[in-house]
Amino acid sequence: MATTFKKLKEFPLGWRFTDERYNLIEEIHLLDFSIFDEKKSKKIWKTLTNSNKYHIAQLDTSFLKDLKKIGNYCLDKDYSEGIEILNKINVLDKDDRITVFWGGKNSIEVSWKTFVLYWDDFCYPSDDNLIVCKEKNVFIVFQDEFISLYKLD
Repeated sequence: MATTFKKLKEFPLGWRFTDERYNLIEEIHLLDFSIFDEKKSKKIWKTLTNSNKYHIAQLDTSFLKDLKKIGNYCLDKDYSEGIEILNKINVLDKDDRITVFWGGKNSIEVSWKTFVLYWDDFCYPSDDNLIVCKEKNVFIVFQDEFISLYKLD
């Protein structure tokens, strides 16, 4: 089911895309969003991380043991390099579907193309995000000013 502006506004972090003080998403891009409720977000999170701890900083280090680090990037202070860095991530294609987690309880699925376009609305400096493309076994961890890229072999 396509996401509506109203449904996105009701999502706990929807204000990032629906409040003119931050950003108003274009309707064409809104159609690309799939919002997962808390129950579904937790289920997907647990499957991916094998954990009931719903914050990336609380995950056991064993979560990363099977992942191979394939990239590490540091954003400048004002995040102006963000799109340039994200476009260097060549293991994802523009139409690949990714799930963006803000902890394990809130998540949205979008295309990589839409994520890159609105990346600084998805990822705030104070966020700790896990971004996953299940089909390609790619995990992206966004913490502070760092973007770490992992692949499950």
